[in-house]
Amino acid sequence: MFRLVCCLLFGVTASILPYQDTNFIRVATTNAHPELEGTYEFVSESTVLTRPNTLDVSRTAPEWGGRWQFHNGYYSSILMKRNRETFFKSNKIEDLGFEASSGSYMMKKDSILFTEDYTLHPFNVGRSDVLACKIEGSTLTLVDALHPTVEDLREGTVTIVLRRVTR
Repeated sequence: MFRLVCCLLFGVTASILPYQDTNFIRVATTNAHPELEGTYEFVSESTVLTRPNTLDVSRTAPEWGGRWQFHNGYYSSILMKRNRETFFKSNKIEDLGFEASSGSYMMKKDSILFTEDYTLHPFNVGRSDVLACKIEGSTLTLVDALHPTVEDLREGTVTIVLRRVTR
């Protein structure tokens, strides 16, 4: 009797495990969001800070150029100032005129959770951030609401506008 019970438990467990494994793989490999998937070119970025100091700055094409790509739950972004005369003259990362990051994303309604797996700034590796998103035709707008933390006292918004170039 003990053998029969063990065989039944083994059989039930064996029949459930492949289904769970297949389901896990299916979810992991189809994290696609058709409305977002594709390649986008940089249009503009506006930063409006209210604390600790007020600031309103913009970066726009053609002075700045870049691409964002979204595919199967992964993203990559690159942004570069086209004329980078201070490239070798400064130790500040913001003076490089170059930004890049890549990682995974998850989309939920009107927001995207980005996780930076690879990035130019070493302190941002592994960082996650939720940005509001809006897709209107070929335009993707991402808004990062900045809230003060111990590491970064800034409060305000960063708005990034991208234009789809491929699906």
